[in-house]
Amino acid sequence: MAEDYYKHSDFIFKNDCKTGFSGHMNFERVIICIEEDIERNSFGNYKLSNELQWLYGPCAARCQFNNCVMIFDTEKFEIEAIPLLFA
Repeated sequence: MAEDYYKHSDFIFKNDCKTGFSGHMNFERVIICIEEDIERNSFGNYKLSNELQWLYGPCAARCQFNNCVMIFDTEKFEIEAIPLLFA
């Protein structure tokens, strides 16, 4: 995980950005990584910081995990992770 974080944060920084997104992970949480801090959050709304950060979330496919879609509100600088309910 640490190696992936440093590679991804370096990519974000080199492209003159502060926020990067990844998806299709196989877990049920929204992860927000800022430097050495990794927050494992449930579904819901999250205000993002202005620091270099990497966010990643679960996949949007039917599987053994509770999945979600993440919506990025660029005006409020927030994400919302909405769980998908499969019948």
